[in-house]
Amino acid sequence: MFNVRLSRLLALVSSVLLALGVGLASAPAATANTTFIATPNGMVGMEQEIVFREPGLAGQVATIGFVSGAVSNAGQTTVNAQGYGSLAWTPTSAGAWTISGLGNAASIGSTTINVSPMPTATNALVPNLIQTGVANNVTVAVTALDGIIAPTGTVVLRNQNENVLGSATLASAGGTTATANVTWTPSGSETVTASYLPSSTAFTASTGQSTQPRYTSDVVTVALRFPPVLYVGTPTIIGAQTGNGVPAGSASFFFDSQGIIGSTPTDSTGGISAIWTPTSAGVHTISTEFSSSNGAFSGTSSQSVNIQPAKTKDSITVNPPGVRPGIRACRSPYRPVVPPA
Repeated sequence: MFNVRLSRLLALVSSVLLALGVGLASAPAATANTTFIATPNGMVGMEQEIVFREPGLAGQVATIGFVSGAVSNAGQTTVNAQGYGSLAWTPTSAGAWTISGLGNAASIGSTTINVSPMPTATNALVPNLIQTGVANNVTVAVTALDGIIAPTGTVVLRNQNENVLGSATLASAGGTTATANVTWTPSGSETVTASYLPSSTAFTASTGQSTQPRYTSDVVTVALRFPPVLYVGTPTIIGAQTGNGVPAGSASFFFDSQGIIGSTPTDSTGGISAIWTPTSAGVHTISTEFSSSNGAFSGTSSQSVNIQPAKTKDSITVNPPGVRPGIRACRSPYRPVVPPA
């Protein structure tokens, strides 16, 4: 009886060591055929690694499938001589995903993980000076906080009484940011807040901070646009907006009188947008200088802003009892060290 128990214990230890890439000369032959597929729980837009082992596929191409509801895709990789394979995968929607071997790789089995939606940040780039009684354009920017996919959906502007001022559909602005231009005719003394409504569960909804612009009944040649809060080291969209009836032209931008963005043309809405990263905390002045192409209009706009220190990075560790951090696997709770081919 003692020998039987000892044999079972040795087999268990051998299985764990093999999964971790550690050899054991006396390991039973059966453990050499350990088959599994493993990857952590994930987040939309964040690339992650799929690791698997199937000794019977050594030297062959394996196909790995990814399924979540009606969404499915697949990837291929070559299995090395020890039967290990890995490939990168980026989930595109939130929820449960089943990851499994397909075709000749069906013997790998499957594992199911949970993919969380990507958090977002919403900012309304409201002009700092707005003419009342005429149509004005407000650019709303929605940014995924990480990953490689830009948010999709709609944005809504509301005033301090929660009345809807306007809405628009987002379009990708490059990278992880999407923007929309909302047309709005202010009556004056309104506070503006933008909210993001995702078109799917891939992203979380978000609401930006409220902005209280200054209002005037006069024609505004050009006004600055920037988020309500700026952080050192965080790229942000800043820009300018020409007033109602002002022809096309171009504008340059300055930080404490030092040029930061060169001459940039207006778009079809009279807006100008550019990416800028603040480099210094504290109270500073941002300004813009605009000239119309026909030379009939020119103007400047400036604003004192209190730039916040760099954001503190989050540090998150997940370590379920008895399992290496973040790993879920089929047939083995341990993630192996993949030997070179």
